[in-house]
Amino acid sequence: MMQEDEYMLADKGYIGASKLITPVRSPETADELRLNSKVCRVRQHIERINKRIKDWRLAASCWRSFNYGSHQLCMSVICKLVNEMLVEEPLSK
Repeated sequence: MMQEDEYMLADKGYIGASKLITPVRSPETADELRLNSKVCRVRQHIERINKRIKDWRLAASCWRSFNYGSHQLCMSVICKLVNEMLVEEPLSK
């Protein structure tokens, strides 16, 4: 759960949703351009992490006997491995 003072970053598909920081759809002012730049600078790292998680192909595979507990465990292990990989292969130098 999010705290009252917490917000999440999201892409343009979530414009207007509460508690989300999104880029401005058609920036017109310098402030809007700066906001978009800052949001995109942070989101690029998030998207790279998502790609590393997707490289494990867990989300792409179909589980025959879907067991939420084992799926959640596998996802946790993959996320921990990706975090460990960040030490060896950082997103940017």
